[in-house]
Amino acid sequence: MSIKYNRCQITGILLASLSMILLFSNVGIGQPFIDDDYFKDTIWGKETNGVKAGLMFQYTPDTNHSLVGFIPALNNGCTTNVDFLCLFLPPFDSRYQMALRDANGMAVPKTAKGKALGSPITKPLRGRIGINLKAGFIPRYLVLNNPNVQVSDTFVLKDYFVITNAGKYHFQFDMMVIRPSKENPTNVVHLPPVNAEIEINKP
Repeated sequence: MSIKYNRCQITGILLASLSMILLFSNVGIGQPFIDDDYFKDTIWGKETNGVKAGLMFQYTPDTNHSLVGFIPALNNGCTTNVDFLCLFLPPFDSRYQMALRDANGMAVPKTAKGKALGSPITKPLRGRIGINLKAGFIPRYLVLNNPNVQVSDTFVLKDYFVITNAGKYHFQFDMMVIRPSKENPTNVVHLPPVNAEIEINKP
């Protein structure tokens, strides 16, 4: 039995393939390296507009969790017949926002890199010949019910927070995406936060 695809489906497949090529070709560029062997688990936020954000946590091989790393992920959970969901990631500093609190609920000071996150979007999504890639907007195509699609940004917690004390911490991670629609081609979606409990024995 042969399977036939219409023009829209073929376009979606080609775009998804291109996205995966770009994803794996960009992993690690300008980002700290974390060994894939030390994935601990993935924690997901709540779903909104058919999309949810998650964090794929990694730790160092020892049990002290002195170095906590994670990779953001996205999930397409649309309940309709949307095989491919097209999203755009805003520029890096506008894409994410983080907060870390100690066991007493006190905010942990941020480094310069941490303070830069959460910046407003100042560049337009589209340029003269399409998506404004030079400004840092990145297309991502999410396959329906794909458990996770790595955003290709990797993080080490100590690069964004000044952690001086051992103990238990509450981490909140917020992510923003752009999901175009006919009514609003630059529709910004603030995904529900991902919350995680982290213990650091050796800062």
